[in-house]
Amino acid sequence: MKEAYITFARNLREADDALFILKSIRDTKTSRQCLILLDSENCEDESWDELAISFDGVINLKSNGFYDSRCHAFLHCMTLVHFDRICLVDPSAVVFRNMDDIFGTDASKFVFGNGITMLTPNIGTHQNLLNNLDGLEKQKTIDELKRVMEQDFQVLKLDNKFHLDFDKEKLISTKLVDKVERLSTSGKTNVDSVANKISNLTSRIDDNEDSGNKHNLDKNTLVVEDSKLWKHIQLHPTTKPYVPLGEIKTIFLTGGTGFLGPYMIQQLTKMPQIEKIFCLVRALPKSTESTLARLHSRLKFLDLFDITDLSKLHVVDGDVSLDNFGLELPMYEFLSREVDAIVHFAVRSDHVRSYKNLSMLQSINVTGTQRVIQFAAEHKVKWINNASSMVCFLQNMSKIKHLELESWPELRDFDLKISFGYGISKLIGDILIRQAVEIGIPCKSFRFPIVSGATVTGKQDLDGTSNHLMKRVIHLVSTGIVPDKTIPLVQIPVDVCAKICISIFFNEDAPLSMYNLLNPHLQREIALLELVPELGKQLVIIQLYGFALKEVALNETERFVAYWIQLCKNNGLDLQPFKEILLEFVTDPGKIFENEGILEYLKSQIFHGDIVHYGKFVEYLKTCEMSMLHPYAELYDSGGSYYHMTQRSDELIEEFVGKVVKRGYVTKYFPNWKEVTPTGLECVRNDLNYTVKNAKDLFQTGR
Repeated sequence: MKEAYITFARNLREADDALFILKSIRDTKTSRQCLILLDSENCEDESWDELAISFDGVINLKSNGFYDSRCHAFLHCMTLVHFDRICLVDPSAVVFRNMDDIFGTDASKFVFGNGITMLTPNIGTHQNLLNNLDGLEKQKTIDELKRVMEQDFQVLKLDNKFHLDFDKEKLISTKLVDKVERLSTSGKTNVDSVANKISNLTSRIDDNEDSGNKHNLDKNTLVVEDSKLWKHIQLHPTTKPYVPLGEIKTIFLTGGTGFLGPYMIQQLTKMPQIEKIFCLVRALPKSTESTLARLHSRLKFLDLFDITDLSKLHVVDGDVSLDNFGLELPMYEFLSREVDAIVHFAVRSDHVRSYKNLSMLQSINVTGTQRVIQFAAEHKVKWINNASSMVCFLQNMSKIKHLELESWPELRDFDLKISFGYGISKLIGDILIRQAVEIGIPCKSFRFPIVSGATVTGKQDLDGTSNHLMKRVIHLVSTGIVPDKTIPLVQIPVDVCAKICISIFFNEDAPLSMYNLLNPHLQREIALLELVPELGKQLVIIQLYGFALKEVALNETERFVAYWIQLCKNNGLDLQPFKEILLEFVTDPGKIFENEGILEYLKSQIFHGDIVHYGKFVEYLKTCEMSMLHPYAELYDSGGSYYHMTQRSDELIEEFVGKVVKRGYVTKYFPNWKEVTPTGLECVRNDLNYTVKNAKDLFQTGR
């Protein structure tokens, strides 16, 4: 059975209360999920993120002026029919003892206590309650709702001590108290007892190993539990069958404001058979920009707006990690009947932290995938085009030789020694997709490699800090120090990834399977040495610019440029003769490389780099403070980086990449991919040229 504790928050104060309640429930070692109903319009961005990380799930609850908040929360819980039982906990309460036994009460009855309500979600009962409340002219309150239930439904009431006798005198071992002092059973104020308990509960919920969906489980148990498709997801005899690929007309797309998603949108709108694309876009609490405007801005940034058929686009405000995607039930029901196929490209990426340490990986990559599969099974079976990642294979290093190239993964493929969070979360997603296929939902899942910028321009997000993969490439080319054992250059431009994915997905002959996308031009990272003479010094100057920003404020222009010049001199580059150029473009440093004098000087300073042992590479990284990769030095040294793992298995990986390119499904069903895909080195060159030119975005100095 699927059971959960649910609380709610309408504002910042109640958001704090919700964390307090969560801590108190989890301290009782509950085995149930803990969810929160959240009014995103009135909660700060920071609060939303903290609650999303801390709770097992966030359900969007939009304000409704016809009901008071408690009544509205209760009615919304009645629609969460994928739960068997829900215990709704008021924000004014705290749990002191495990009360999981309360879920054993009669499921046909409502149970009321001081601060809690037990209910069994049911759409029919929900509608009956609404019909009864509609007859009231005044605002619908929780008290009025309880009165209606007491008149027309079966109700159990807990006494003031919260002990309920049921099933032959079995007791619910729970006591719920307000955050203020409450009288003990003797009638005297138990100040010391309550104060001590409150003190223990008020410690802040931290996002360490104990946070996340199942905070008290070790990593391996957590992976096992998260890999199970929710039991309530199944196809019923009344569920309509899926349409043939050639008859898909309406698409539901997640990840539309990401990196790959907009290219999928652009290319899908150009297909004559596609009539509508519903894009699920999360509203940002602090943003005044509508979700439609946000999607349009994204398409414009990537130079896709003018070549996209906007008439086919429909934006839906929601979040893939939330129940019903955070949509009102009528909209969710409409979409579940209208949509023919789901393009699931929402992803949370992190190439550093472990799985158990990053709850947002679970929220988007795992829970989000569960919700997409659930949606695909409701009313009409829907196709799923799923975005996965080649890093999934890093979870199977000890077994990679024996794995079928494009078979659906099994849980036994998981390497217990690996703790690379992003790869694990995407592997779990693939396992869930496999189970979806097993119950009759047609899916094709595409494992993408490192997705580089657009084919010609290299255009991509730099996001103020860039990502770990870009930082690594910048470090290798700027220092010219490349490890002797390196991973393959598997980059493919984002537009090419979208083109291959869409072509194979709509190919009737291509089976329901995994599809591995790798750059078909086999090269290794050692090839990056070719870029050192061309871009190495420019990247040194750019990184030193970023280092200077940490020490001197940009508005102190003269002092900042002087410090920047000194850093460059310390690293063997004399930019003093070009001080005026540096001053002119101090907020847009990429433009200094348009100056012929600087370019000629840098040509005279060319160096060619060297191949070194991995240990020497790490030792240099530790001392190279100017490098954007320097903060990760300890990670590389400790073996925590997945690069460290791949470098120990470089020959195995190279063999695997060769097999994928020669015998993989992509070669079979998109035979001209070599012709449309630049080499990995060309992809990196485009990326780095774009990065140098737009260095202001790398450090957000132009904003």
